Amino acid sequence: MIALFIFSKDNNHPLNWMLRGEYRHVEVRIYDQPTHLWLRHNFGENGHEISVDAHGDFPIQEHYRNQGLEVISIECDPSKRLQLPMSLNNCVGMAKNLTGLNTMALTPQQLYNHVRKSDIGEIECKNYAML
Repeated sequence: MIALFIFSKDNNHPLNWMLRGEYRHVEVRIYDQPTHLWLRHNFGENGHEISVDAHGDFPIQEHYRNQGLEVISIECDPSKRLQLPMSLNNCVGMAKNLTGLNTMALTPQQLYNHVRKSDIGEIECKNYAML
């Protein structure tokens, strides 16, 4: 399964002032192969929001990079997520649960530092959508 982490500086969280580093928020895009759609997952002020972001053949990474955002793509397996009774209630906790990442990252910057080593590079979305 392919997931995209989209890191940004924007964050309206009341504790934003405590976050260090360049990245203060992360959103997740997951490619849903049966529907050939990119699904947007965002944990913001209104909780976990899910919506359709783009069709599978849309150059989604290029789109967000052209907006000045950092995009990192990873192969993920949600079944590998930590099965704990509680999880981190923020955008990083959501990203880790959706993708199955086992990392001690608590902030978007820490998550960025962890996943940039795993970046699978630019995805050929059009080819991937045809699988």
